[in-house]
Amino acid sequence: MSETAFPAFESLDAVRTFTSSVLQDTLSSASEVVLLDIPTHENVGDNMIWQGEIEYLKRLHVRVAYEADIFRHSRKLLDRLAPSTPILLHGGGNFGDVWPEFQEFRERIVADNHDRRIVQLPQTVYFQSPSRAAQANAILSAHPDFTLLVRDTDSLERASTALPDVNVRLCPDMALGWTPREAQTRGKSRGILVVAREDKEAAGDLAAEIELNLGPSDEVRDWRLTGWRKALWKVTRVPGRLARVVPWLRNSALMFRVIRHANEFNRKQNLLAGLTLVRGRRAVITNRLHAHVLAGLLSVPYVVTENNYGKIGPIFQNYTHVLRSGTFAPKATDVLSSDVLNRVENR
Repeated sequence: MSETAFPAFESLDAVRTFTSSVLQDTLSSASEVVLLDIPTHENVGDNMIWQGEIEYLKRLHVRVAYEADIFRHSRKLLDRLAPSTPILLHGGGNFGDVWPEFQEFRERIVADNHDRRIVQLPQTVYFQSPSRAAQANAILSAHPDFTLLVRDTDSLERASTALPDVNVRLCPDMALGWTPREAQTRGKSRGILVVAREDKEAAGDLAAEIELNLGPSDEVRDWRLTGWRKALWKVTRVPGRLARVVPWLRNSALMFRVIRHANEFNRKQNLLAGLTLVRGRRAVITNRLHAHVLAGLLSVPYVVTENNYGKIGPIFQNYTHVLRSGTFAPKATDVLSSDVLNRVENR
């Protein structure tokens, strides 16, 4: 492990410059890559990460020759479209045993591709099971050219214990590489938005903690597609669903191109849904990591509180504090005393 801490970032530009430097160093002279474990679900945050990954790669003049999610990957098509090309694994918050299907996929990719450089893009590392961590350590360390990028110093510390034989480096979350078109929005005419997780990462009931302090124009919800965007998303996922249940379709270059265009369309719809939900709010209260990142990128006042295993606080302390429109509240019960909310009038 070459780093033990991030630099003292003072701006988003500094975060992006550092991230680009780590990627360039890790990828060396590669001009094209494979990107696996891409998001094909509705989570806006994963789509923000993907968009940031693409934008960083474009800045480095690196082309994505092949991509796939964990259900539609084809080793045959990978070897045909991108022989010997380095593999990048999508970043996020699922490295460990909280979301086992993603960990199983990345370990299988690492075990099956010892002839390629593999880089795990920035992840939060969290194992509950020591035996599961030991298995990951054995598989990843056996690869001759594998690098794990972690997105916070707590993950670096956990990795030093759980994955002692793996090459690990610090790198900020890739979503910060995305510049939304609406980043200059200044109006704050809409009510407060509460983006509260409804899955197993939620820590307590954020909505219940603050609902009595919300007004009629405020809104409480998790973020996902609704209405016509949801209907369109279902239609455009049909080719991918076919490829998931009919294995030979995954080997088709034509089907790959169809699915790729559909995925890109759906990711844009997810990003637009997130932008539509957040922009123009008087404030955002959330326990979702990327809801506070999006609010910060849009200069919307925000308060972000912790998830159930502590992944958000370290990232805020390490670098998302440069998104200066908000603050971190360790517990949901601390949200109402936040200086950010106290500055929002008529809440």
